[in-house]
Amino acid sequence: MNKKTKDRHIFSIHTTDKRNLPEAIIYMMVWIIVYSVPVINQLFEYMADNTDEFQWNEVLPVWLNILPFLLLFLLNNFVLVPLLFMRQKIAIYITVSILLSASVFWFIESAYPERGKINRHRIERGIRGNKYIERFNTRYFVFSHIPYGDKSISVSRLNGTFFSRILLALLMFSFNVAVKQFFRSLHDKARYENLERINLLNELRYLKYQINPHFFMNTLNNIHSLIDTDAEKAKQTLIELSRLMRYVLYDSNQRTVPVEKEVRFLTHYIKLMRLRYSEDKVDIDLDMPEQIDENAQIAPLIYISFLENAFKHGISYQHHSYVRCSLQIENQQIIFQCVNSCNVRTTPEGSGGRQGIGLDNIRKRLQLIYGSHYSLDIHQDNDDHSFTVLLIIPAK
Repeated sequence: MNKKTKDRHIFSIHTTDKRNLPEAIIYMMVWIIVYSVPVINQLFEYMADNTDEFQWNEVLPVWLNILPFLLLFLLNNFVLVPLLFMRQKIAIYITVSILLSASVFWFIESAYPERGKINRHRIERGIRGNKYIERFNTRYFVFSHIPYGDKSISVSRLNGTFFSRILLALLMFSFNVAVKQFFRSLHDKARYENLERINLLNELRYLKYQINPHFFMNTLNNIHSLIDTDAEKAKQTLIELSRLMRYVLYDSNQRTVPVEKEVRFLTHYIKLMRLRYSEDKVDIDLDMPEQIDENAQIAPLIYISFLENAFKHGISYQHHSYVRCSLQIENQQIIFQCVNSCNVRTTPEGSGGRQGIGLDNIRKRLQLIYGSHYSLDIHQDNDDHSFTVLLIIPAK
């Protein structure tokens, strides 16, 4: 075993021990309480002046009666449950549990028959007032007393019959299994949530890698078209693109970013688009808040797909076109709206790129990040020849 494998094995052992610690504490507390009951009972008897001294000879027989149950519990907890129950061998586990309990108590009844019978012994009454001189039968680990002289009477010290002890042992096994299943469900839930979180992060990274090439491909095509027509605009476009790349490369890897950075990113993108389109034919309007709460956070690159599609499918060189984008923060919510002209007859369900890979990814990202705590409305107004996107998300 190499060092790396050995370290992983040690880490796994430590993790398992830490995981099983609450379960072990519960078992220890239960058995401490069980073994403390006869001690507490004798302590109350002594404090109530029912005995002259603490009677350990009353406690020891009870402890000896509990000992077989403790041994059965240890065997069930460390052997039967891991090897049979946890491996879905339920029928075999139940059969072995019954046979094992019956065998243990049958052996006890056979080896010490007096423990299951009525024991008799004599107690001699002393001359010292009303106190008794009591003899403890050490052979059978049973003790009883009689209050009248040398008259012999019988007292039972059995803790249930043979079958009732088996039933009690099976109930103890059931409690053991229930506790193990409870902690196992907690561990499985934590492991499932951890795996789900890892899968979500991986999916988010995958979606971002899809968005970024899509965005840069469109931007590079825009720059390529400007090189031959207006070299100066192409240079300015490259400057704006470098600012966008800095944001995408360094900030978009975070789960959330300040809203101010996302607004700045949208502003640079709009500037880049204004360099490409003529103001006479394309009306580009950007309404962003001047002051933004520093604590307001947002998932990066949430809005870029909407803007890309607005310019790609809403701009026409033959007709007057427009793109109007606004972002407001009200009541701990970020309200984003993008409205563009719709000169080509498309519908939200159409395939004209309006609902392409960008919007599909943005829906997945919104679902992964915000769950049900967002509102996305995309609709086309055929009378007004406009296409509107309204997105409301919480400002984290």
